[in-house]
Amino acid sequence: MKKLMLPLLLAFALFAGGCAQLRAVQDVVTGATATTDNPVTKARLKAVEDGAIIAFAALGAYKKTCEDRVIPPSCRTVIQSIQVYTIKLQRLLPVLRNYVKNNDQVNAIIAYNTVRELITAFRNEAVASGVPLPQ
Repeated sequence: MKKLMLPLLLAFALFAGGCAQLRAVQDVVTGATATTDNPVTKARLKAVEDGAIIAFAALGAYKKTCEDRVIPPSCRTVIQSIQVYTIKLQRLLPVLRNYVKNNDQVNAIIAYNTVRELITAFRNEAVASGVPLPQ
């Protein structure tokens, strides 16, 4: 009986270890294929859109003072350099809204980060050109 007990214990240990290994492999596969929640929530989208609204309003006020010739004529060059970003931003915001609406997990964060980068670049360009922006 003792001779039979050792092989049974070894077989059980190998079987239990094998099941644990199989379970670990299944967990990895499940984790690799599982979907995650969209990191760009409606609240984050609203915050970015609010930032864009403020940026557009500031540019609009700057453009109006430029047209009224209240500030130096070099303002036209500044407006042209900033409009590059606002045009890109106007194209990307609807894309971002669509990603959030459809809960697209992969592309939403790409669009969100792109919009944030554009707003940052826009603000940096505006500040470097002397355009007053609200903080």
